[in-house]
Amino acid sequence: MSKNLKTMVKRTVTTIKKLCLLVCLGLMNVCMGQYPTHLIPANDPKIQYIGRIDFINPLAPAFSFPGVSISAKFSGTAISADFKDYGTGNATSTNYYNIYIDNQFVKALKVVSSTTNYILASGLSNDVHTILVTKRTESSVGKSSFKGFYIEGVALETPDALPSKKIEFIGDSWTCGYGNEYSGAGANTGFTSKNEDNYSAWGAITSRRLNAQYHCTAYSGRGLYRNNDGNKTTVIPNVYNRIFPDDAASVWNFNNYIPDVVVIHLGTNDFANEQTWASNHSTLDSASYVNKYIGFISDIRIAYGSSTKIVCVNGSSISVWSGFDQYNRWNNYMNAIYNHFVGLSDNNVYKFKLATQNAPYGEDWHPAKHEHISMADQITAYIQQITGWQDCASVNSGNAYFDECKICVGGNTGKTACVPSSTSIDDIVLDNHTLLLYPNPANSAININDGDQQTTWSIFNQLGEMVLSGNGKTCPLDKLSNGIYHILTLNGENQSAGTFVKE
Repeated sequence: MSKNLKTMVKRTVTTIKKLCLLVCLGLMNVCMGQYPTHLIPANDPKIQYIGRIDFINPLAPAFSFPGVSISAKFSGTAISADFKDYGTGNATSTNYYNIYIDNQFVKALKVVSSTTNYILASGLSNDVHTILVTKRTESSVGKSSFKGFYIEGVALETPDALPSKKIEFIGDSWTCGYGNEYSGAGANTGFTSKNEDNYSAWGAITSRRLNAQYHCTAYSGRGLYRNNDGNKTTVIPNVYNRIFPDDAASVWNFNNYIPDVVVIHLGTNDFANEQTWASNHSTLDSASYVNKYIGFISDIRIAYGSSTKIVCVNGSSISVWSGFDQYNRWNNYMNAIYNHFVGLSDNNVYKFKLATQNAPYGEDWHPAKHEHISMADQITAYIQQITGWQDCASVNSGNAYFDECKICVGGNTGKTACVPSSTSIDDIVLDNHTLLLYPNPANSAININDGDQQTTWSIFNQLGEMVLSGNGKTCPLDKLSNGIYHILTLNGENQSAGTFVKE
C-alpha cells in the first residue's frame, strides 16, 4: 500500500469514527436510544461490589480473583463501562467478563489493555434495568480495575439489597472453572483464558442456588501444602491474606466479608506432584499435608470467628489419575483433619466427599460444565443440611433454586425454568479492536476490509443474539432493521470484532 493510500485510509477511518460518534450521540435516530454519556464513577454508593477488591483508589478499584462482581440498577436504553486491564492479551492472559441485563446473559466481554470504554448493552427498553458484570477469568490472567459506568440518566437507581447469606469457596483450578467452556475430548490442551468461566463453576452455581453472596479465593495449580510444580511457598494458605495472590503487599481485610460458610477444595495439586509428568515428582507426605490443613483452618477460624461453618471437600478430581491409591489416601487425610477438630469440640468443621467426575472433560481433564452442575448439586444439599437454610420456596433444606432468570424452580414450586442463555465465549466476544468496515454507517451491505472468501462472519444485535451469518468479505444487510450491530469475523485462527451502524 502506498503512503498516500495509507493516509487516505487513515483519514477515512477517522471520519467514520467521528460519524459513528455523532450517530450514537443521538443526532441521528439509528441507535435505538441515546448513547450513554453520563459517568457514574466507581465510588458511587449505589454500585454493589462482591469479591476481593482493592479500594485504595476508590475511582479505580482493582481486582484479580475470579468471580468478582459489579452490579447496579439504572434507567435507560444503554450502558457502557470503563475498564483498565493489565493482561498482556495472549491466549492465557486475556480477561473476560460475563454481562447480564435483568438476569439474562447478554454477552461475554473480552477486555484489552489498549481499550477502556466498552458498550455493555444498548437497544434496551426505556425502563429500569439491572446490570451484573462478573469476572470469568482468574488471577494468573491479569489484574483489572473498574472506573465506572456510563448511563443516559444523571444517577443510578437504588439497588435491591444483596443476599444476606454469604459463602466463600477456596480452591484451585476446579473452583476457578479452568477449561469448563472447552467442548473437546479432554486431552492435554493447556490453559486458555477464553475457556474459563467462573460463573459456571460449582461454587458460583451453589451460591446462586442458595441465594447467597459468592466469594471465590482460588488459583489454578496451587495446593494446600505444595503446588503442582512442587513449590511450597505460594500455596493457597500462604497467600490467603492477600487481595492479589501474587502481591505480598496487598493485604486483605477479613472484616470486609465474613462468610457464613467456607468451602475448601484443596489437594488436587498436592497429589499431582506424584505423577511422573511432574517436574520434581515425589510422594505427598501425609503429616505435612494434614498439619498444613489444620493450621489453615485455624487461621480461617481466627479470621472469621467460631460461627463460620468450614466444609473440607475432597474427591472428584482424583478420579482421573491412576496409581498411588490417591483417592483413599486423600479421604484418610480428611478424616484425620476432621477428627482433630472434633477433639477440640469445634463442631463447625465438616468434611464432604464429592463423587468422582465423569466425561466429557474440559481442558486438561478438568470438569466441564455438566460436572460443575453435578458438584453443585451435591454440595448445595449438604450445605442446606448443616445450616438449615431454606430454599427459595421457603422450604427448610429444600432443593428448589433460583435459575438464571431468578425464577424459583424445582422442589414443590411447580414453576418451569427459563431457557437459560448460553454463556459460551463463542456466542459473542466484543474486544473493541479496530476492524475496518466500510461503508459505516451502511445501508444494503457492509464490507470487511481484511476479508476474503475464507472469512466467516456472524452479526449480533445488542442483546447478543445472532441475526445473520455468512462468509466472504461482503455482508448483505437488507434483512436487518436500522440500529447498531456487532460483527465477529474468523479467518483461520484469527478472530476480530467490530461494531457498525445499519441505517
